Amino acid sequence: MTRTQAPRRRVLPKRIPVSTVERVAADAERSGQVLGVRTSGLEEEDAAEPWLIARSRRSALAAPAVKEPVPTRVEATLAQRLFIRKAGLPSSLINAPRRIAAFQNPDFYEKQRLRLSTACIARIICRAEDFPRHVALPRGCVTGRSRSNSFSASPRSA
Repeated sequence: MTRTQAPRRRVLPKRIPVSTVERVAADAERSGQVLGVRTSGLEEEDAAEPWLIARSRRSALAAPAVKEPVPTRVEATLAQRLFIRKAGLPSSLINAPRRIAAFQNPDFYEKQRLRLSTACIARIICRAEDFPRHVALPRGCVTGRSRSNSFSASPRSA
């Protein structure tokens, strides 16, 4: 005598309402928890002057929320790289120059588009280097002022 088993019912994950997703995304954007690297193409109105586009749709003039005292001057030395002294800088201002030296890796997005493995490919390339007392940026990042106006340095030559 064989006993037939009833087919197993597949349990589907519970769907999240669209309003909940939109609320969570808005809260993350408002609190600054959205990654600051653009991920895709430009709208037509942005195509004329893409350098004015804010990262992650934030205001271009928005400075990071800093609760510690901020120094009025930042010491930087221009040698083979731009070395920015970390002493006295809050961590959010130490990260501001690092973000200037970071950009998206086109190889990652090409492999992703072709549906190939992206396991060992970095999504973001950061050319900044972290030293015990300094953050080093490539010389090409020397503009005197960052896009976000969160950090300003007047470099002196070594």
